[in-house]
Amino acid sequence: MSRDFYNPLLLLIVVILLSCRISHVGDAGSLEVWVMAICATGFVLDGALALARALTQRPSVMCVVWAMVFLLVGCSTWIMATTNQGVETDDLEAYRTMYQQYRDGADVNARNENGDTLLMLAVECGKENVVRTLLSNSYLTAEQLPQAAMRAVIVNRVHELQLLLEAGVPADSAVGGTTLLCAAAAYGNHAAVSLLLEKGASPTQSDESGVSPLSNAVISGNTRVVKRLIEAGASPAAADPDGRMPASYSRSEKMDQALQ
Repeated sequence: MSRDFYNPLLLLIVVILLSCRISHVGDAGSLEVWVMAICATGFVLDGALALARALTQRPSVMCVVWAMVFLLVGCSTWIMATTNQGVETDDLEAYRTMYQQYRDGADVNARNENGDTLLMLAVECGKENVVRTLLSNSYLTAEQLPQAAMRAVIVNRVHELQLLLEAGVPADSAVGGTTLLCAAAAYGNHAAVSLLLEKGASPTQSDESGVSPLSNAVISGNTRVVKRLIEAGASPAAADPDGRMPASYSRSEKMDQALQ
């Protein structure tokens, strides 16, 4: 196969795979990810070589354009191929199983042996389009929405969290005795904290054990979250019900400065 046909064909393959992955058609699995990764490697190498030739010779405009396209598409493909990086393989498999069952007509509110619903797993795996589809299902029960929101907070899926809040989940919701904001602060998830505050979450509402969002943020060690909570109205001088001040959880001078 000549190079003139090789480059456009490789580009076409990757565009199709990226389109399927973005739209979640067929829910791209390990084979698709490997193909995307291999194509991405080819793009990056080919683009780098073309760019190197462009810098040492007098290339045509199209040569430079192809080099830049290959580099950009290669990097984008790598990002898309590793979107689910950090998600446990078991969670992905559980999601794929429940998603297939849902497409085959299973109850949208069904739970697996771990008590997870498809919505919760879709949130955890970052399947934004699937989350949108599920939230538009009139048979979806309201009880699982706060649970899905808590899952989004824990794994820092901000886009999915925003969809759930827009679907009616109160920003001050509590699951298992912990508010969404306290959980976001405890995990040091700045984006989730900011979103919840923007949606009306109270920066002073403690969890069931009496630990405030600010104290949870100090425990997590994330100074950005601490500063964001203070900006929203959390007071470093307010003690938790057990009498402990947020500063008592600090383990660094940088955190002490953030609390001042």
